[in-house]
Amino acid sequence: AIKNTGNVTLSSVNVTDSMPGVTLGSPTEDTNTNQKLDVGETWTYTFKKTLTQDDIDAGGTVTNTAKVTTNKTSEQSASVDTPIVQKPSLLIDKYVDSIVGGVNGKVDSAGDTITYTVVASNTGNVALTNVKVYDDKFGVAADEVSGGDKQIFVNGVATTVASEGGHYYVTVGSLAIGAHADI
Repeated sequence: AIKNTGNVTLSSVNVTDSMPGVTLGSPTEDTNTNQKLDVGETWTYTFKKTLTQDDIDAGGTVTNTAKVTTNKTSEQSASVDTPIVQKPSLLIDKYVDSIVGGVNGKVDSAGDTITYTVVASNTGNVALTNVKVYDDKFGVAADEVSGGDKQIFVNGVATTVASEGGHYYVTVGSLAIGAHADI
C-alpha cells in the first residue's frame, strides 16, 4: 500500500514491482478517482505470484520489492521476503508380487520362487536427486550380464546393481514430486 503522509497532493504516481511479469494496474482505493494521491489517502495494489516447481526446488526465499515515485518525492521502496519451505520425503514399500510353487500364497518347498517388488515414491514437495535403493536381496535377485555385472529392472529398464559396504543398491536417479520407481 502507498499512503500520502505529507501535506500536499501527489501526482504522477508511478509504482513498479520487481517480480518478473507483474502488471500492477490501477489502485483499489483511489477514492475520488482523480489519479492523484491526496493527503492521507492510501492506494493499494494487489497481485499474485504463482511459484513453479523450480522455485520450490531452489528453496531460499521469494524476495519482492515495490518502488514508487511521484512528482514531488524521491523514490521510495518496500520489500518483503517469503521463505520457501522444502519438505523432502521418500516412502519405500516392499511387497511380495508373486510366488511360483508353494500353496495358497505360501512358500513350502525348496525351489519355490518369490518375486518381490520394491517401490520408492517421492511424497515430498521437492524433486529428489541421486536416489539409491538398497536391498540385500538385489545381489541374489539380479541377472548376471556380460562382463559379470548384475542387473535388475527399475521401471522396466535394466539397471546395474552396485555394492557398497557389502550392501546392494540400484541408483534410481531423480524422482519428481509424486513419481515412483518400481524395482
